[in-house]
Amino acid sequence: MTTETQTLRRANLSIDEGVAHFQMRDTASRNAFTQELKDDYADLITLIRKRADIRALLISGSSGAFCSGGDLKSLSGQRSADGTPLRNVEAIRARLRDSHQWFEGLFNLEVPVVAAVDGTAFGAGFSLALAADIVVATPRSSFCMAFNRIGAIPDLAALYMLPRMIGLRRAKEIMMSARVVSASEAHSLGIVHSLHEHDALMGVAMDMARRFTQGSAEALALTKLYSNQSMESDYSTMARLEGMGQSICLTSDYFYDAVERFIERRPAKFVWDPPGAGTKAAANPAG
Repeated sequence: MTTETQTLRRANLSIDEGVAHFQMRDTASRNAFTQELKDDYADLITLIRKRADIRALLISGSSGAFCSGGDLKSLSGQRSADGTPLRNVEAIRARLRDSHQWFEGLFNLEVPVVAAVDGTAFGAGFSLALAADIVVATPRSSFCMAFNRIGAIPDLAALYMLPRMIGLRRAKEIMMSARVVSASEAHSLGIVHSLHEHDALMGVAMDMARRFTQGSAEALALTKLYSNQSMESDYSTMARLEGMGQSICLTSDYFYDAVERFIERRPAKFVWDPPGAGTKAAANPAG
């Protein structure tokens, strides 16, 4: 199978064996969320939604940085004729609305998303990691909800995702203090699935993404989407979703093939062996 490659505005995209690898590559800004990078993400989401052959997404950074957060120069650079900051409230609201158009699409993307974090994941970069289904990282990685350092509130859905992931009190402390969270602490909190040395990280992340391509596309998509809705839904709603989802899965070709394999004692298509077997990794007991 030939690998497809594209050079985007601030990222590289490759598609191989059902896995799309989106690598941010704006070294000068440490992969800051410039408008060009946001446009790359928007195009990525559109592409994956159209391509049934893409079964998993891997996101990574470059040059020792995952994503340094918002592009502060562009946020503060607009000036009035007299040189004072141009305080355009509606423009800021519109910019965030536009960002959520693609970010919510990433959060609810109907394929598994793996983030490989090496280096800084600050501000909106932290939010980006939270939107992934699985995060693997290096020991030198660090995470920071840096917004309060500049008098801003956490954005790009951080206020939604982090409390649901680690609990309200811990999330408030991390967001309000704007302190740096080490890779080991992020692992202990369950934000990071496992830690791997720099030279092993991408191999582990790609191995995880490729394993997902062996699973049922329907079952993985519905498990992800329903899990994302579970915090806002009551028992009866989730039970109805469960019934609808299971009726789709248990009438699929994948299900009948998997059952035949089980009865005939043939190898299963989807087996989740310990990711990164043979590498030094600290597995998260909760993961």
